[in-house]
Amino acid sequence: MSAFEQYALDGFYDELLTPEGRPRAGTEGLLQAIAGLGVSELRRRQLLAEASLLRKGITFNVYGSADGAEKIFPFDVLPRVVEAAE
Repeated sequence: MSAFEQYALDGFYDELLTPEGRPRAGTEGLLQAIAGLGVSELRRRQLLAEASLLRKGITFNVYGSADGAEKIFPFDVLPRVVEAAE
């Protein structure tokens, strides 16, 4: 059973899956590729992407934070799916 079969939308919109849990138009190949990578590989790729953003200085400072934390811009290793209107 893949992680997508266990994924509950709980009434929220998802760009990849319909409320019934089926792939939206044009996303089936992407979902198969993601499922083939596995959770640990996706996590590894996310960490590598975040480290690259930090190393390249693509960050912002959280002013007023007690630790004056420098954060990377939010980044999701999974691509956004934009579907053309029919």
